[in-house]
Amino acid sequence: MRYFIELIAFVGLLAAAIYFGGTVTLEIGQSQMCFSVAALAIGVACLVLLLELFLAICRGIGKLFQGRPKWQKGLDSLQSAFSNVLLKDKVSAGKALSQAKKHLGDIPLVSWLEGQLQLLSHNNHEAKSIFYSMCRTESNTVFGAHSLYQLGLQNHSEEDILNSVDAIISSTAAPDLAAHALAITIKQHDFSRGECYLKHLHKTIRDDSKIALWQAVFLYEKSLLTSDESLAKKAFNLQPDLTMCAMHYANLLRQQNEYRAAKKVLCKSFEKNPAQNLFQAYSNCGDSLSIMDRLKLGEKIATYAPDSWIPQYELGKIAFEAEMYPTALQYFETAYERCHYDFIARKILLTSHQLDEAPPIMNESIVVNFVWQCSHCGAVASDWLSVCPRCYGIGTYLLTAQEQTSAFLQIS
Repeated sequence: MRYFIELIAFVGLLAAAIYFGGTVTLEIGQSQMCFSVAALAIGVACLVLLLELFLAICRGIGKLFQGRPKWQKGLDSLQSAFSNVLLKDKVSAGKALSQAKKHLGDIPLVSWLEGQLQLLSHNNHEAKSIFYSMCRTESNTVFGAHSLYQLGLQNHSEEDILNSVDAIISSTAAPDLAAHALAITIKQHDFSRGECYLKHLHKTIRDDSKIALWQAVFLYEKSLLTSDESLAKKAFNLQPDLTMCAMHYANLLRQQNEYRAAKKVLCKSFEKNPAQNLFQAYSNCGDSLSIMDRLKLGEKIATYAPDSWIPQYELGKIAFEAEMYPTALQYFETAYERCHYDFIARKILLTSHQLDEAPPIMNESIVVNFVWQCSHCGAVASDWLSVCPRCYGIGTYLLTAQEQTSAFLQIS
């Protein structure tokens, strides 16, 4: 307003000078100088305007440099608050944080430090509220979502983890967190929510084999709950070497008396991953099978894994059950040649006693224990789990032979 009034005054002065005209004569010594009143007024006006412009520039520069210390104070207070949070000095951290908030406002880092300060004071509920608020308001940062995720891990709250992952994947890719959330939904049988995470993982991960494994486990668990044969088929086609997918799909086929289709499924899976439960399911696939029928079926599936000890050992058990001791002994000896496990050696000893033969001498028999073990974290379970309860790995449990001792079994 002041500049506007000055401008009106200068314009009025200039107009009056031009209207009245006239000249001003100055005598300087013996010389005379004549000035037009209008020219003089214009000169004075320009000089005053230039002076005002210079002063305005100086004031602007002064304001600019006056604002820098405010930001500097805010950053210094923020750094002090962060250091005190690390040192767990709640009082100093609270004071520094108040100063940082005064100078910087409610920026995400200030809110995050407020949440950390609440955690130091063991106010988990208040900290969770701050992080939830950050998840709703922040768009380009994920401080609140990551903090809520870490808080969910500490408190073993799967719902907090899912909520934080929902906030994170809406603004960033975060494939590891999405996989963690998928594992939780599989564990909780929340398949509608899990499908959203699967779609997100399809877009963010280029490892097709990993995606196929996760999707197969997802469909397998969903089929277990719904007994949907189509889902079981999709799971098996995605991951035929996953024993439990094959077993479940074959079981659904056998319930509908589709034994031939069930045998194909078991054979295909046994070829990729020989397992005792697959062999046993195949050799019993039918109605009222005799011992000879079971042996024939066992011989057939054994051709899909010619170098494995499992079919020979299982055939020996069938023959021993039928008191076909010479045949059982041949199977057991073949299995022992391929794998020197102590329980096979004991079967050979038992069969030799049934035949009243001199027992053989076998050295370097290995004492083992078969357990399901997570390939990621090493957690052990007595049965196969679709999701590891420790690291939330999906489909990571593998049947592992744990060598207990390197024993020497001598039968004499």
